[in-house]
Amino acid sequence: MPLAGGRFGVCRVIRKKVDGVPCALVAISDWIGNEPPQLNDPAVRRILIKNHHNWKNGPEVIWVSSPPPTEFRRLGVIDVPSEDAKIDSEWHGGWNFSEQPLMQWRWDNEHETVLAEDAAKNAIESAKRKEAIQKRAEYLTAISFSELLAKDLFPTWDDYPPEAAKEGCQQIVQSFIRTLDASEKPLARNFVSKELKKCIEELNQFDSKNKNFIETVERDDLCEVLEDIANAAKFPDLMEKVKDWKDW
Repeated sequence: MPLAGGRFGVCRVIRKKVDGVPCALVAISDWIGNEPPQLNDPAVRRILIKNHHNWKNGPEVIWVSSPPPTEFRRLGVIDVPSEDAKIDSEWHGGWNFSEQPLMQWRWDNEHETVLAEDAAKNAIESAKRKEAIQKRAEYLTAISFSELLAKDLFPTWDDYPPEAAKEGCQQIVQSFIRTLDASEKPLARNFVSKELKKCIEELNQFDSKNKNFIETVERDDLCEVLEDIANAAKFPDLMEKVKDWKDW
């Protein structure tokens, strides 16, 4: 199997399973080279043990159910040692495991360079998170009901959930916003809390009637929109109650 930088790794099928969904148990070797290995090379039978980064000496053995990629080259057939025939794995996935041999090799042979690269990457990601938090705080300080009513509340809900589910959520949340927008200002805390709970209960019922379509992404998006509304109402701390009221 090709690795980054023009080198190769190697993997082997230990056994196949045909009951249910046909799949193969594939073991990835720790071998890396510039040319494909000979089948009698002992390294072909070695199994990669990962201890780079946060891995805890786990063997790289995976059940796959799809055909190998066209860029993988078949080398031949070798016997499976008896100890390998007993191997199993809780991991299921595709053939996209050609990164691990190279990552482990670099961890073992270019350790200081890898640590320096990780530190630089973490610093960039930390700066991005800090900037995003700052922008979010500035946005929440200035957000208004009119802005919320004028925007698509769930712009990323395209392929999932179904269009009817998106429209239903948007109608429930927009009704909540309109109620607050039309009410006498400054808004009373008890009133906003009551309307927020009512909105969440309607979302609970709507989700239940529509096969519990609210999953991780939808839950995060809904909570973000409700946070927008709570800030526009000037009671951001009411978000602490949301986790007790929602069923999703």
